[in-house]
Amino acid sequence: MSRDSLSKELELSRQENSQVMLLASILLLVLTSVGLVAFGISRTRSLSAVRHSRDELARTTERLQESERRYRSAFDDAIVPKLLIDLESRAVVDANIPAGQLCRSEPSELRGTDVADLRPDWLVRAVSGFEPENDDESCRIEEWFDDSGASHHAEVWATPLSLEGKSCALVTVHDITEDRRVEEERLRVDRLDSLGILEGGIAHDFNNALGAVLGHVSLARRRVGNGSDAQPLLAAAEFAIDHATTLTSQLLAFAKGGEPQRELLDVRNVVFESVSFALSGSDVKVEYDFADDLWAAQVDRGQLRQVISNIVINADQAMEGGGRLIVRARNLDAKESLSLTAGPGPYVFVAITDFGPGIPKDIQDRIMDPYFSTKPDGSGLGLATAFAVLLRHRGWLDCTSAAGSGSTFSIYLSAQPDHVPTQVDEARIDLTGSESVLVMDDDPLVLEVYSKALTDLGYRVELVTDGLEAAKRYATQRESGRAFDLVIMDLTIPGGVGGKAAMEEVRQLDPQALGIVASGYCRDPVMSNYRDAGFAASLSKPFSVEDLGRVVRRVLNERDAQASR
Repeated sequence: MSRDSLSKELELSRQENSQVMLLASILLLVLTSVGLVAFGISRTRSLSAVRHSRDELARTTERLQESERRYRSAFDDAIVPKLLIDLESRAVVDANIPAGQLCRSEPSELRGTDVADLRPDWLVRAVSGFEPENDDESCRIEEWFDDSGASHHAEVWATPLSLEGKSCALVTVHDITEDRRVEEERLRVDRLDSLGILEGGIAHDFNNALGAVLGHVSLARRRVGNGSDAQPLLAAAEFAIDHATTLTSQLLAFAKGGEPQRELLDVRNVVFESVSFALSGSDVKVEYDFADDLWAAQVDRGQLRQVISNIVINADQAMEGGGRLIVRARNLDAKESLSLTAGPGPYVFVAITDFGPGIPKDIQDRIMDPYFSTKPDGSGLGLATAFAVLLRHRGWLDCTSAAGSGSTFSIYLSAQPDHVPTQVDEARIDLTGSESVLVMDDDPLVLEVYSKALTDLGYRVELVTDGLEAAKRYATQRESGRAFDLVIMDLTIPGGVGGKAAMEEVRQLDPQALGIVASGYCRDPVMSNYRDAGFAASLSKPFSVEDLGRVVRRVLNERDAQASR
């Protein structure tokens, strides 16, 4: 091969090698680039995974910290006692501040304490009853007594949970004393309501009958005079009828619809009279402690007397052979509700304290229940009646008692601090008169009592049996120039026009007409709100001649006093 050919061959070979090297370099560069890209992707993914794990760890840590904060907040900031108990070792793991106050110790000192060493004892009883095998939330109710002997109740709840593999319970204590008291009040009110089945019509008829008997007996007693042998017999009969009337009134205190016939009174006078009457012939010594500035109260005089008498008679019987009774009366401006029915506001507070044997704790919640009595011959209506009457007055009756230390019954009456009470000395009222009176009642026996009683007292009387007839008769007399000075209307006339509608007719004829509404018992609130219906007074049946005379004379005297001003 010539040199030129060899040179060309070598040149071609070099060119081919250069091309191969170039291709190899390019391939290596591509492979290197691919590798670098793959490495970068892998590294990016690794860094992303690291960052994700780090963020997840941060979020988990934050959740754990938030959970811890919520636990500490729910545990430490709770206003009720909370304890974390290890049910296997029976030791306290944690306690909040209220738990420390309950156990009379610092929370830090309670940690590690054996459950058996906790105080008070009732908490130990409750916690000892929770078992590790119980996976359900459970509750125990415990009762204890404070230093004054007052009863308290608590709900002790145990919520099972696992802490580091240990069986624990989160114990929460709720004082339910007030809840129990409110529930007992509600149940007591419900029991009284359940007795309100005595129909007004039945009571009306029964009291009409009693009224006829009492009226005739009191008439006979007045007519025979004090020197007659019949006087003590009639007095005894009148006393027996009055006792029957009291029993009827006690039953009517439970009947639905009856409203107190309120008037603004100086409570101290009613209390003094009631206590003195209830203790007539008793060896009990009474100490009175009345505030000088005692407020007036809007109450039914007869019903308040009944309340005081029932409580005082019980106290007298509790102190067999005599004893001491303290009667206090104060003003009370209640900032919070006293009960379900007695809200905040001004009250006259009357406390009656005896020094008898006290009331056993196991029956204290029942003493105001209807028909509950510890006396063999007791009716079980005395305190129940007093409670029902005060409910109707939107007041309250409470009792505190301790064995061997007597009992205190507290009466709360809604007061009127800025009003002047009615001052009437009824014992000095002259019952006689000469005015003309129109009486409307559908019962012939009751009409006969009205006629004879008012005639004996000097009044001129006309009788009608229906409201329409009463309105017509009033119009006729007025047209003739001899208008009646007073009308007495029975509130309920079965099948006819009653006293309310009749009085409306009369007052349309004569806006100055004076009227007294009378009833044995009625659902209608006219008996308590008689002025709203146009009447000047109300008269409850049954009544004696003296009761009738006092109401009639008081109304006529008030009219005469206004006319002379």
